[in-house]
Amino acid sequence: MGWRAFEGIFNGQPLALIMIAPIPGGWEVKALAVHPASRHRGVGSTLLQSVAKQVPTLQWPNSLQALAERNNRLQ
Repeated sequence: MGWRAFEGIFNGQPLALIMIAPIPGGWEVKALAVHPASRHRGVGSTLLQSVAKQVPTLQWPNSLQALAERNNRLQ
């Protein structure tokens, strides 16, 4: 199984993208991008929450751990 991509769409426009890749025992976040005009508005957090519900084995790489902790505080 290869990488998977999830888009965050609002009013028909793509605002965010998350890329995940298979790892032993689950999936790992490889990239997260949010359109500059939509940053700091919860778009990335909302997309992450949606993907985590669809992919319960989603994990964070060490390089994104600070973002994961911040996201958990916002929930």
